Amino acid sequence: MDVGLPRQLDGGSCGVFVLAAADCFSLGAPLCFGQVDMPVLRHRLSAVLYVDSLVIVDACSLLPTVDDSSTAARD
Repeated sequence: MDVGLPRQLDGGSCGVFVLAAADCFSLGAPLCFGQVDMPVLRHRLSAVLYVDSLVIVDACSLLPTVDDSSTAARD
């Protein structure tokens, strides 16, 4: 029975199919990929894994600090 889900046609893309489906589910996007998209999805996944970090940084901690004592002295 075909319910419109992507189909794996080889023996080595199961992990890519699972990660691509999880990505689509997390974004609320339709599952509109197939076996022909595996090379692009492999490159995309490798780029995400290379660039992404498991360390969560507070974005405000990256901003420069302002020395309020110099402005308070002028007031």
